[in-house]
Amino acid sequence: MKETLKLVRIADTTEGYNKKGEPWRKTNALFETVEQYPKTICVGAFNLHIEELMAIPVGSTCDVSFDISSREFNGKFYTDCTLLKIEAKTGQQPQADPQPKLQAQSKQSNISEDPKYTGDDLPF
Repeated sequence: MKETLKLVRIADTTEGYNKKGEPWRKTNALFETVEQYPKTICVGAFNLHIEELMAIPVGSTCDVSFDISSREFNGKFYTDCTLLKIEAKTGQQPQADPQPKLQAQSKQSNISEDPKYTGDDLPF
C-alpha cells in the first residue's frame, strides 16, 4: 500500500539478536494522513529501513509504502504495518504546528500581586 503521509514522530530504536546470533533493529514511526480529519498510523521499520526513515525530518510530508498484515492468537487479531519504502516529497519544508501553544499563567505570580496575600497563608 502506498500513501502520502506526514511524519509526526520517530520512537526509540530497539536492538537485539535473533536465534542465529544476527543483530536486528526495530523502531516505530508515527504518521498522519493528509486529510481534513487526519488519521494516525504507526508503521514499524526494521534494519536498513531505519536509516531511510531517520534521513527524513519530522513534520515533512512523504510517500510511504508499507505492508499491512494481521494474525490471530487466542481468538484476537493483531495487525502490523511494516515500512517497505519511504521518500520525502521534494521541496517540502517541515510544517510547524498550526495550533499555537498557550502559555499558562502561573498562579504564584497572580497571588503574589494580590494585596491581601501576606505570604504566610496558603493560597487555596
